Amino acid sequence: MKKQINLLAISVLSMFLLVGCGNDESTAQTESATSVPESTVSSIQKETVTVNISLQEDGKLVPDTDKELEIAEGSTLLDIMGKNYKIEETDTFINSIEGISQDEAEGKYWLFDVNGEAAPVGAADTILEAGDEVVWNLSGM
Repeated sequence: MKKQINLLAISVLSMFLLVGCGNDESTAQTESATSVPESTVSSIQKETVTVNISLQEDGKLVPDTDKELEIAEGSTLLDIMGKNYKIEETDTFINSIEGISQDEAEGKYWLFDVNGEAAPVGAADTILEAGDEVVWNLSGM
């Protein structure tokens, strides 16, 4: 009888120890999953900025193409164009926007300005910043 009580006591004690350890691990996992340093959170979340993009053909606004967009800071113009307009490109060179294609025979190409200045690099290398005004113009060279 004493042997059975001792075995029962050991079994009960073992269960308490296992349950206690299990709760500590669960709590530790929950705490580590929910307590993320603020510096990590800010580096994960990208700040958004507002930019304006419009399309022109021979200097005239193409209807329904002027857009004010909230974008992730540091986005490239090419990425933003692909997400917000129907584009066709070849090797990161845009040759059609919203179904309006450039015409090599007439020497008409899609070129863009950022804040009134001709872009020194292509859309894949143009990083947009807050307040940028991008104007795409399909015109002869």
